[in-house]
Amino acid sequence: MKHYLTLFLFAAITLTACKKDTQQESKVVPATAVAGERVVQLEGEFYYDDEAAVLKGKNYIYGVQRDLMADELAKRTLPKKRNAFDMIPVTIKAVIQPNPAVAEGGEGWDEIVIIKEIIGISDPTDEETIKIESGS
Repeated sequence: MKHYLTLFLFAAITLTACKKDTQQESKVVPATAVAGERVVQLEGEFYYDDEAAVLKGKNYIYGVQRDLMADELAKRTLPKKRNAFDMIPVTIKAVIQPNPAVAEGGEGWDEIVIIKEIIGISDPTDEETIKIESGS
């Protein structure tokens, strides 16, 4: 049930968080190849909690592979968060690949990013995060 609430929150954030996207333009810029992998530069908003890690750009949403680089990015974005659901604008270099969990019949985003390099972290937009509280 908690997983569905998290997915609902991401959907709600995605539908409402696009107003201020003119200031933080999301884009995919080809970068270099590392050991046969295509590394791209991504700009978007990063969200990380105990259950999910997500990068949301203007035209995409990717799951983020939870590893040491994702943990480091989460650690570095933490001081900029105003609340637990804040999405922080970041610029990273990453590899985009199909999500193995979805390929095996599990849940998640169709594609995931594997962070290779953290380029920059910006302050969050002025918009407040949508909060959904349980009525019970």
